[in-house]
Amino acid sequence: MGRGLSGIDISLKTYDKYDTSTARYHVAYLSSANTARVMNTMGVAVIGVIQDASPNTSSCAVRLAGTTKLWMNDTCSAGDYIVSNTAGAGDMVTLSANTSTNNYPLVGIANEACAATGTIIEVIMIPGNGNMGSVVGTLT
Repeated sequence: MGRGLSGIDISLKTYDKYDTSTARYHVAYLSSANTARVMNTMGVAVIGVIQDASPNTSSCAVRLAGTTKLWMNDTCSAGDYIVSNTAGAGDMVTLSANTSTNNYPLVGIANEACAATGTIIEVIMIPGNGNMGSVVGTLT
């Protein structure tokens, strides 16, 4: 990740003043008006990736579009689709034709490989909403 990342960020309130130092580079959804929460469920639309590292503050910066760093829970190759798990971490997904199950909130496309869980990589974000922001597939 030798080059600068760029994108569109907004400031939102944080859900229950969670510790944004552990939420940094995790996927977020809108839990209520103007309030970001680290992804903790399926079936909600990704709004972006938390950029802050300030613990227990009342607001955080959320990257909506562009490129972002993302904490990974999986390995991947550059070009793989990246989705969020229920902890807001990135997982690589293998797309499938199954349209009835396994809908994962789409974050973007890996711009570099990830060799180990817990690694932070660069992801090219694909903004989405609702079903248009989900992919069907199998986590690896």
